[in-house]
Amino acid sequence: MKKRSGILPTLLAALCAVCVLAAFVAPPSALTAWAAQEPLAVPTRKAPLAVGYQDYYAIRADGVLVSWGIQEFGGFGEEVPFEKARELMPDAVAVYTSGRGAVLAVDSAGSLWAINSAQFNDTVPGVRADMEKDPMEPVKVMDGVAMAAAGQNHSLILKRDGTLWVNGMGSFGAPWLEETGSYLVQVMEDVIWADVTAYGGYAVTAGHELWGWGLTSDGRKPHKLLELSGVLQVTSHDMALVMDEGVPTGHVVSWNVDYGTGAVGEPQSELSSVVWCGRGLAIQNTGALWYHYAGGPARMGGGGPRSEFRYVMDDVAYAARGEVDSLAIERDGSLWMLSPKQEGGGLELTRLGGGYYVSAGDSVGLDNFTSTAVYEAGQFSDVKQGDWFAANVKTAFELGLMKGKSTSVFAPNETITVAEAITVATRVRDIYYDEGTSFTAKGGAWYQPYVDYALDHKMLSNDMIGSYDEPATRAQMAWLLSCAVPEEALEAVDSNVAFSDVGDFGPYDDAIMTLARAGVLTGKGEGRFDPEGSVLRCEAAAMLSRTVRPSLRLK
Repeated sequence: MKKRSGILPTLLAALCAVCVLAAFVAPPSALTAWAAQEPLAVPTRKAPLAVGYQDYYAIRADGVLVSWGIQEFGGFGEEVPFEKARELMPDAVAVYTSGRGAVLAVDSAGSLWAINSAQFNDTVPGVRADMEKDPMEPVKVMDGVAMAAAGQNHSLILKRDGTLWVNGMGSFGAPWLEETGSYLVQVMEDVIWADVTAYGGYAVTAGHELWGWGLTSDGRKPHKLLELSGVLQVTSHDMALVMDEGVPTGHVVSWNVDYGTGAVGEPQSELSSVVWCGRGLAIQNTGALWYHYAGGPARMGGGGPRSEFRYVMDDVAYAARGEVDSLAIERDGSLWMLSPKQEGGGLELTRLGGGYYVSAGDSVGLDNFTSTAVYEAGQFSDVKQGDWFAANVKTAFELGLMKGKSTSVFAPNETITVAEAITVATRVRDIYYDEGTSFTAKGGAWYQPYVDYALDHKMLSNDMIGSYDEPATRAQMAWLLSCAVPEEALEAVDSNVAFSDVGDFGPYDDAIMTLARAGVLTGKGEGRFDPEGSVLRCEAAAMLSRTVRPSLRLK
């Protein structure tokens, strides 16, 4: 692809009314659930912090996993202060701890490593943890892992293919097996999120349903829990993040479990405008961190103490809660310790240092495009199963890149404007590079934040400036998408594509041919591309979905 030249024009006066884009929305990349695919492909989850009882783990911005504190079983054999934190392994993207010694880590390639744990001895071929030699030496367990959860007596492993595995012993992890020794078994498939519980676990399916098992020591096999739809994440604190209709955030719900009978109470809404929830923590789309104070066994009613979330701090990218203390990373990479105050309740905040895993730019690629909506059968009355664009509309809708003109009408044959084309292209670029940009308008035209972003990243050509309400052309759409993802994400599948109306020297020709050879774009017949033709909504859905989902590209 030819090198793009920057264009620094003067913007026209902003429109005086602020409106909402009805045709296109896209969520921040923090909301991480995935639509059912064939085969299911779950990206490796980022989890840069873990806290146990008195042991702490954090991933620096350079990818190195460090640890300090006191590991209860084995470990360093002595207390390690934060200032002398020990380096455990490079290239880490996630870390999990049980609070009782066992630690799991995942690297950028999706390989799972066990640290200070003999749980995997004899359950994975060729894996033995030499606890006497160096218990903190990482031992590779397996490849292709999306996320994990470490418990005191068992762990969960979610693989990228959506299969969920339990490593445990006896009645822990998979109690219905009635095993007495150690085991590593698959317990579910089509899973996109999971967390461990005392005798089993919780899971979110690709259909965004909540499942669970082993809520008591003689627990049942995995089964659907509660009539919740649109579930994105679940935590062992009996909480889930449920997507909100039409907006890129969700709300946290909690429920009560009778651990004598395994009965699950009705869910109760706890906190809104949330993009991530963990064990007793939640982060809103503004970056506000909230800490959950549980009310005990009767917190859902019956006179027990009140359960509530309380605000802690702003600008938070990630957080993790332990048995006593918690850790948080601000968006600028600052690492903070959150400790209960000795008197008066609340938390005492202490800044530990900077240069830790940050929210923007720490994961680049097409795996960042994740589902935030469920596309029901017959979602739109004007999109039929046999339509050539049906799969494209479904994908664009599920990924939050497009939605209907109404809840039941997509309007596939209506055109999109330059402003709308800029909007979806900037969202694609922002998600691809995991930048977490806020596109909230603070006055003027609704599209101004997207235009500003596009200008900053040299995405706009001269004929787009000031033409935001005009129909976008096919050539302009090709240019914008070629600016949204790098050339390496647009591998050619047919180098012989050619169009009679596209040459080698026009301002958009290189972008058009790159996307056409990658199977993202196609012509209008008779060897023509029609670069000046308008872009229909069905065509926009096809271009977007093929850009971010290579499996949909034309061969």
